[in-house]
Amino acid sequence: MVNVTLSMPKETHSLMKRHPEINWSAIARQAVEEKATRLLWKEKMLQQLDKEKEFSEWAVKAVREHRESA
Repeated sequence: MVNVTLSMPKETHSLMKRHPEINWSAIARQAVEEKATRLLWKEKMLQQLDKEKEFSEWAVKAVREHRESA
């Protein structure tokens, strides 16, 4: 595992110090992992959408060409 240093407002740090029983590192790690997972999913969905867009454009073009030749 790698170490990461975070900067945050003093007010937030004060609130965190009021709750030493909470593993703030684990919460930060979980939040970053969740965000990274969502971004990966978004990338995959955008790639799939690009593939579907290419197919749709091909289908529309094929239909138009067929109509013009008829």
